[in-house]
Amino acid sequence: AATGLSVNTAYQFTVVARNGDSVDSATSTASVATYTLANAAGTPTIGTPTATTLPITIDVNSNSDATTYAVYNSTDSNYLDSSGASTSTAVYSTTSTLGSSFAATGLTANTSYQFTVVAKNGDAVLAATSTASTATYTLANAAGTATIGTPTVTTLPITIDSNSNSA
Repeated sequence: AATGLSVNTAYQFTVVARNGDSVDSATSTASVATYTLANAAGTPTIGTPTATTLPITIDVNSNSDATTYAVYNSTDSNYLDSSGASTSTAVYSTTSTLGSSFAATGLTANTSYQFTVVAKNGDAVLAATSTASTATYTLANAAGTATIGTPTVTTLPITIDSNSNSA
């Protein structure tokens, strides 16, 4: 076994046969290049939310720049594409394409979300899925204008526009 190799790096090997008089024969043809496995990505972290976006930072866990990652929205069972939009198919991108931090977009206001990340090596072999991020809520929509109904001597009836926020 070859040891001390770098993560997600292609290696090829050749063999030289040597006889009992220490005379080498021709070198063999190089083996097919094979990548070492990628490390599993670390737990993604979620930044400051808005009503429809959550910034996600991918923990590359010492993987090389060539490692690609897919981000999975555990809440709605979809992946994120490189722009952060929801898609049913895994989209693998490097962190130079995603940025080490990018945002999940098109989310529902006042909803808790969790994300996982899976790394893939140069031979398209997947590493283990990361631990899920801490559940984080998107912000609620800003409340609409309050309206005041007909007052009585001791009360003011107020109606609040929830602006699509849940009760």
